[in-house]
Amino acid sequence: MPVQDTIPIVIVTLQDRESFYRTSAANALAQLGSKAKVAISALIDALKEEDEEVRSFAAHALQKIGLDAKVAIPTLISALKDQDENVRASVAYALDFIAQSLQQHLCTINIPDLQAALVALEGAESQETILTFEQNIQSLRQAIATLKTLQ
Repeated sequence: MPVQDTIPIVIVTLQDRESFYRTSAANALAQLGSKAKVAISALIDALKEEDEEVRSFAAHALQKIGLDAKVAIPTLISALKDQDENVRASVAYALDFIAQSLQQHLCTINIPDLQAALVALEGAESQETILTFEQNIQSLRQAIATLKTLQ
């Protein structure tokens, strides 16, 4: 069975009663990378899931999807306030990677949305956390600067 044919099954599994299967589904979508772009909406929903592993893997999957996941930026920004440190880290990396993808592909994005991501990351950095978001913040600043020069 071709990979594209299995994605709808994996998307349905994201809504299974058992968190193990939801986590596995999000992880499987992450492994598919950009091939899983049809699952973006389901992954955005998974970012609001009760299980922190599901939220973390959903953010990771959006990161791996890359450029096409730019529609998830507002939800990812909200997820930077997650109570779980691993989720916040996954979300920060996803925002960073998506911003870099936008920059590399010279795509346009609403700069205020990207600036909101930067503000949210800077706010998350000021919270007590073991993780440092400095690299992510620098990447977002660079992406904003590049996109401004293109406009």
